[in-house]
Amino acid sequence: MRLSNIARWLHVRPRRNWQWFFQYVVGLVLLITTGIVCTSYINGTQWLTDYFERKSHDLFHVFEQFDNDHSEYPIDDFIIIYIDDKSHEILNQPWDRPWDRRLHAELLNRIRQDQPRLIFYDMIFDMPSSDPEADKLFAEELAASGNVILGASKQRYFFKDNGQPSDEVIAPHPPFRKAAAGWGIVEKSHSHSDNGLREMHLNDPDSRLRQAYWAAAELVAPETVAAAGSIEMQRWIRHFGPSSTIQTVSFCDVLLNDTTDFKDKYVFIGGRHSVGMPGAGRDVYRSPYLTDPEGEFTGVYMQATMVRNLLTEAWMHAPRQHNHWIMIALSAVLLTLLVTPFGPRLALFGAILFALGFSFASILWIENQGVFVAWLVPVVVQAPVAFVFSGICNYYFLERKRHRLKRIFSTYLSPVMVEQIADAEVEPELGGEEANITPFFSDVVGYSKFSELLNPMELTQLMNEYLAAMTYVIQAEGGTLDKYIGDAIVAIYGAPLHTPDHAYRACRTAVRMQIEQQKLCEQWAIEKADCPELIQKMQTRIGWNT
Repeated sequence: MRLSNIARWLHVRPRRNWQWFFQYVVGLVLLITTGIVCTSYINGTQWLTDYFERKSHDLFHVFEQFDNDHSEYPIDDFIIIYIDDKSHEILNQPWDRPWDRRLHAELLNRIRQDQPRLIFYDMIFDMPSSDPEADKLFAEELAASGNVILGASKQRYFFKDNGQPSDEVIAPHPPFRKAAAGWGIVEKSHSHSDNGLREMHLNDPDSRLRQAYWAAAELVAPETVAAAGSIEMQRWIRHFGPSSTIQTVSFCDVLLNDTTDFKDKYVFIGGRHSVGMPGAGRDVYRSPYLTDPEGEFTGVYMQATMVRNLLTEAWMHAPRQHNHWIMIALSAVLLTLLVTPFGPRLALFGAILFALGFSFASILWIENQGVFVAWLVPVVVQAPVAFVFSGICNYYFLERKRHRLKRIFSTYLSPVMVEQIADAEVEPELGGEEANITPFFSDVVGYSKFSELLNPMELTQLMNEYLAAMTYVIQAEGGTLDKYIGDAIVAIYGAPLHTPDHAYRACRTAVRMQIEQQKLCEQWAIEKADCPELIQKMQTRIGWNT
């Protein structure tokens, strides 16, 4: 295939300087503006930024799931003990009141025999129970374990006089708080509108509002957590797999017949699914994994995930504005080079190539550098915008070119031929090329003699009728009118559009011109009674050569 044909198939067209300027400069500005709108917290577009950050975070984990090597962030030393429906029924505990604290004391006694590293309660024991002896046993087990983190809650109030907010902490019951190794807020206040939990805020200057997962990680690895807290406070959570990634066991099984080994484990205790006080919302969060059988993470699962993030420093840095701007500018330049200057086929190929390559590079960047960015913006916003912009520009430039070609060739070719030339995108230019064609010539026999018999007006009218009729025949047979030389006609067959039967078309033209000549003579004899006999017997000489 010739290079010109390949270029035509790919719709690679020559551009004038102003066209290049328009597509490159205007396209670049458009792509950068679009990207900034989608990644900057601007009034009115903040929901866009939130949306693309959420989806970028989710899809990062979807693709990361195909990486089978998770040795860098092991999770097999975590266990979740669920207070689930099964435990409610078997242990005969009420649904609308706190459980018997003796059961929690027995659970702690069972777990601490195996010497776990951490016991984390995603629950709030803020009030004494109706059984003081049970509370005493529970406090004793908390103290004996020495590594239990209890949950707390907070409520926000607004003062009536000045409207300023104030946080009231609902801490564990004092005896429990004193006996436990630590405590912290277990509420997940940073969930998004789609019920996904993707952000974690590290230490809070107010120790009363310290997060429980922070207290737990600090208890186990104080040096690691201290270093993490010295940087900016906001982080994006790294998930370690679907809800089945962490080993789980029912509360009742641990007490009755379970042989689970808790040696050196991180043990998390919390509710699951419908368990809870009547009217309380389910403590569950959206899972980003498409293959997750549960489709959601429990609250205690998220606590375990955030503790693991802190212990392994697996969290991702929150995106800074300049990170997004650099990403947007880089992607805009790449798309301007790969997509905007080309026709639909090559532009589509470039957009797909960019989307795949940028996605792969972004996932590797987040994985290795730990800096999160909303990488979906270039992939699902900028790339389609570049493709559409390329299509609009090419359509506009193509229509301008078609109009120009039609204007140039309409005088010499039939409308059908003009359309074919416009569709073939033949570019008029100086010079030429060798080709196998059929030149065609014709003139009127004795034109000089009978021109003396008519006045100028009559001669002009006569020749206009003659030339119009002959030209119609030429164009009808696919010929290209080259020029008129007085009464002579010069035409070409086989150019500028190649026709394999150009010689045959020239022969047909000669025959049809003779027939048309005879019709004209008969018409003149009827319409012009005083028409000289020489004109009524006008003849045309024709020649062609291939």
